Amino acid sequence: MTYEIKGDYFHNNFNLPPIKGLDSSYILLKKINPANTTDILWQCPADSRHIISVIESANEGFKCWKKISLKERLTKIKTYLLKIEERKNEIASTISLETGRPVWETLQEVKQSILGCTSLINSCEKQILPTGLLNLSSHDSELSRVIYRPIGPTLIITAFCSPFLIPNNYLTNSLIAGNSVILKPSPETCYTSQIIMECFQAAEFPNGVINSIQGDSEISRRLLKEKSIKCVFFVGTNESGNKVIDATQNDLHKMISLNLGSKNTTIIHNDTDINFAIKDLLVSSFLSSGQNCRSTSLIAIHKSIQEEFVTKFHQLAKKIIIDDPINFEKEPFMGPLVNQQSVDNYILFIGMAKREGFEEIMRGKQIDKKNPGYYVTPSIQLTNRFDKKSRFLTSEILAPTATFIPYQDIEEAIDIANSTEYGLVSSVYTNIPQIKEKCLDELQSGTININIPTTNVEQELPSLGIKNSGNHRAGFTAAINSCVYPLAIVENDSKKSNQQLIGFHE
Repeated sequence: MTYEIKGDYFHNNFNLPPIKGLDSSYILLKKINPANTTDILWQCPADSRHIISVIESANEGFKCWKKISLKERLTKIKTYLLKIEERKNEIASTISLETGRPVWETLQEVKQSILGCTSLINSCEKQILPTGLLNLSSHDSELSRVIYRPIGPTLIITAFCSPFLIPNNYLTNSLIAGNSVILKPSPETCYTSQIIMECFQAAEFPNGVINSIQGDSEISRRLLKEKSIKCVFFVGTNESGNKVIDATQNDLHKMISLNLGSKNTTIIHNDTDINFAIKDLLVSSFLSSGQNCRSTSLIAIHKSIQEEFVTKFHQLAKKIIIDDPINFEKEPFMGPLVNQQSVDNYILFIGMAKREGFEEIMRGKQIDKKNPGYYVTPSIQLTNRFDKKSRFLTSEILAPTATFIPYQDIEEAIDIANSTEYGLVSSVYTNIPQIKEKCLDELQSGTININIPTTNVEQELPSLGIKNSGNHRAGFTAAINSCVYPLAIVENDSKKSNQQLIGFHE
């Protein structure tokens, strides 16, 4: 199967980059179907020479878009969402082909994204409409108000995890605020991003408001250096996040929002309904083949239920169907990993766990299916304590791993969860009020779920990473606060000065 890549999107048209020229940086990105490596899905040309055109387009779009009323902007965005609705099945299939995730799961992503953007539209007026006139001073003649102004052209750099939901959320927030946008998607999901641009094109946004450019990390680096970019939303690894900071540290005019790596923990306390929690944990750990920034990889399990829980979890994990996400014999829970590098990293970490002395409950390995692909089985490990020197325990692993660590008291469980350098999301399974409150008080996470999987997403709530998972800039409905700046206005309507001149000769 071969998809046609139309090129970068700017000035309301798709444009293939030039191939020749003395200043050419032309590269050809090739996408292999992770479920069938004999199938090349697409070949995407990329060239940094398009950056100038994309920036010019975004600058032109911002000048126009910021002057359009919020009501008109929302009307355009609603039209875009209708175009998404019309193509939701196609979008889901494309995500599945590019990432390897089962189509039932990717269709959920598209539907969640539509619902999340609709919720954002319904709530945004409370966040960015001007405040009314307020008398905040001791002078009756002074009236104060706040106007929320768009920051400017916004760059959105995203990863292959959730390649529709996450960029769509940032795009919608930015557009509602009045900013023009430039999407730089993952090199793994070029066609998914192209469909997003096609839907914006069909919604007939003004010239230059919507832009995208394909490419590798070098394209991202050059975009980040552009002075015209005023707002950056970045989703990626810690290493890449540090490069974003390095590229922008001398530009104080840029707002930077980082959504980085994770090493999420689920705590299973001794009062937990084991059969209920096992199903949730299996989803937390192995949904998307573990290729989800919200996946659970560490499980702090109470010693009194450890043996029963781990045994039942292993038994259920062995029943997971792994197959082609679309052309399957039996509908799978897991598809393949996204590429060969992900498989190699997974096998490397499995070997590392064994060398570091972990008990191997279920061995992760690459497997063969009807067609050759990047298929692997889940892995389950057990260790008696958290060792901060363990690379396996402390590294982010985008693959289906679940490592159990027993604990005796809740303080020990919280210490396990807080021992990683990350702080994205934690889950706690208990019905004891005191345990819940202690975890809420002491867990170092941007999100804490109670009796809900770490992979659960509530777009009506803010989502952010702390520690090395981000820089405290919230996403979902709260992302709009990063897209605007408050302009404070104080007005004296008395036509008289309120200033008393002290220390002047008469």
